[in-house]
Amino acid sequence: MTSKERVKRAVHFQGPDRIPYMWSALPGAVLRHGRALEEIFREYPDDFGVGGPEWAGFADFQVPARYEPGLWTEPEWNVVWRQEIRGIVGHPYICPLADWDNLATYEFPRVNPTAIAQQVAALRPSVGFDGMGAFETGRQAADRPPPDWYVMPGGGTLYERLQQLRGFENLLVDLATDDPRIYDLRDRVASYWHEALAEWARYEIVDCYAWFDDWGTQQALQIRPEKWRQFFKPAYDYIFEPLRAAGKDIHFHSDGYVWDIIPDLIEIGVHIVWVQVFLMGIEEFGREFRGKVCVRTDLDRQHVLPHGSPAEVKAHVKQAVDNLALPEGGLILHAEVGPDVPLENVRALAEAYVEYGQL
Repeated sequence: MTSKERVKRAVHFQGPDRIPYMWSALPGAVLRHGRALEEIFREYPDDFGVGGPEWAGFADFQVPARYEPGLWTEPEWNVVWRQEIRGIVGHPYICPLADWDNLATYEFPRVNPTAIAQQVAALRPSVGFDGMGAFETGRQAADRPPPDWYVMPGGGTLYERLQQLRGFENLLVDLATDDPRIYDLRDRVASYWHEALAEWARYEIVDCYAWFDDWGTQQALQIRPEKWRQFFKPAYDYIFEPLRAAGKDIHFHSDGYVWDIIPDLIEIGVHIVWVQVFLMGIEEFGREFRGKVCVRTDLDRQHVLPHGSPAEVKAHVKQAVDNLALPEGGLILHAEVGPDVPLENVRALAEAYVEYGQL
């Protein structure tokens, strides 16, 4: 069974031969560990194109501009970001629509099919940027065989994009007061992503598109679930329509406590949720949602991964398997490796993926 077949079977509850697993590492982790991290990934190749003898590794690794300290202006949306720590993404510093008066002159980006086609042609596996496919400028893939791993590019956001355009506090006030202008802004952003995903969905190489919006605090959703359903759920439904129509899988990531909206995500066609299951209670989450949606685990990067022992890391992986996996599938083992995770814990992850990943 190829890695692509294994992940698809896990996502659709069709009986993979083992639990697939996925590597992802922040640029800060690559800066800290370098070749030593590469060697672990190479020794334990994942099901998303990272590792193994053919993997390019970190030889050409460069820290992206948005991860370098200082100010960085996002080209398409004109948001100015501020980074404090090299290798870790920063925060919006200048939000172009913080003042509604700027809306009259703000130039919304347009979807560029040629640019998407170029990105698809340069699609390659990557351990950075949340384990999705990354893009390699200038290197074409026309002479490469189709990948036998699961290809999952992504990067779309709605809630976070509205924050970046308006500012976090402004957006919350907009939602609380039901300002009609925020509906217009939502629809413009949603239209952009609907068109963009229609382009991505055209390409056979793409198995899934990964969406990212952090919705939770440590204890609850950032807004009332009723408001989420009234304002955001229809927009997500519209955005994801081209993926559903093309038979592509849909991945949704959110940090924090997002229990309340998991059923809604399933209802609008999300196949994979990458959420902090341990924050919400792994046993409770498993009892409620095991078998209903595939879970990409977000193993505890607040406590266990950076501060636990290798034995505790392995026990953590086993707990995820015991509570979320079924013989039919439904689980992708994954942990984001940040710069604070010691190498011995990365190796413990790899060993646990192999030891406990047998169905």
